[in-house]
Amino acid sequence: AESHVRQTFALDQNAAGDALWSPDSDRLLVTNLGTWARIYRPGGAAPPLTLETAPAAPGQSGWDARGDRLVIGGDRPTVYEAATGAIIGRLPGVGPHTALSSDGTRLATVDLKDIGHVYDVASGRELARFHPPYSGGVTCFAWAPDDSVIAQCDVKTFNGANPPAQVDTWDPRTGRLLHSAHSGELIGTVAFSPDSRRYVYTTTASTSDRGAKALEASIAQPGTFVYDTRTGARVISFPEAASAASFSPDGSRLAYATIGDNLGHVYEFDNGLAHVLIGQPSTIDAINFNRAGTYAVTAGDDGTARVYEASNG
Repeated sequence: AESHVRQTFALDQNAAGDALWSPDSDRLLVTNLGTWARIYRPGGAAPPLTLETAPAAPGQSGWDARGDRLVIGGDRPTVYEAATGAIIGRLPGVGPHTALSSDGTRLATVDLKDIGHVYDVASGRELARFHPPYSGGVTCFAWAPDDSVIAQCDVKTFNGANPPAQVDTWDPRTGRLLHSAHSGELIGTVAFSPDSRRYVYTTTASTSDRGAKALEASIAQPGTFVYDTRTGARVISFPEAASAASFSPDGSRLAYATIGDNLGHVYEFDNGLAHVLIGQPSTIDAINFNRAGTYAVTAGDDGTARVYEASNG
């Protein structure tokens, strides 16, 4: 049944890349791997805006804070003017992970050697470079909303069941390492609070394929971690490996999804209350709040989404 589907998009050979809402939630960026990238206005009759010369094998995409510019990573990461689809700047090399500064004038990328870069979009000049302690791969990447810090999820090696990994936060002005948060599991996602005071990361090791004793022992192990951005100190952690996490728009709540039990969770920082979101029959791939912070939305790998009251689950 598709009674609640407002719009669908046909993708060449079903090769979907990113689908990202603009900050004002009026426009949707959809990328099709190596073929095209378009900006849609769902619910409207206007045709989509096709971006000029989308990068081959595109990587991570993103918007600036105002929705005036957007970036598509990959082979020569490219920054576009959102209103016209025209290219503003095309940066050198390959950057599978990318993030724009809040005003869209700077672009952060990670190259194939896991080195982080910050470029001036207009001139293409490199402003800073970061060499991570681990160089076995990068699994996630984010720029704080206030532009003060970049978080880069680095892994020492992809060999072995539990490779050493860490979230490195670094200064986008100088490339200096600020703090490292170490993990014994692979790190899957990282996100900042809207005020940039905190960040959250999730570890992805699932307990579903472990023996009963290992499963019992691992349930209490933390898999979602919240850190203070400025000091690098851990604020709180939550048990079980998780697939995604996000802060509410005012930063007072955290939503995260645990892998082994298909549950969503909402934690309230002000009073320590926690609510469990029950009902998703499959692994939750994404979890987010609406713009008002009153609802938490989960998306499962069975193709369904569920909406919950954020205040009580």
